[in-house]
Amino acid sequence: MRNLKDFSSSGTSPTHRNDMVGVCLKVYDVLGREVATLVDAYQSAGNYQVTFNGSRLSSGIYFYKINAGNYKYIRKMQLTK
Repeated sequence: MRNLKDFSSSGTSPTHRNDMVGVCLKVYDVLGREVATLVDAYQSAGNYQVTFNGSRLSSGIYFYKINAGNYKYIRKMQLTK
């Protein structure tokens, strides 16, 4: 995992509270519908782990998106049961 400090922007932004960064991690299906919100909170810099339980979802392709300050990252994942 990458350090959230790497994702913070310089200067003041509404996503910053002192050394905290607004972090949002969501999972979407191939049609763009949000199927899970895993993180939606302010967090200080550091390494974090999140467990995703996809037992109620069908097998297939999903996308996860993380926003941390001004940093945005979208990746594809395959859920296989």
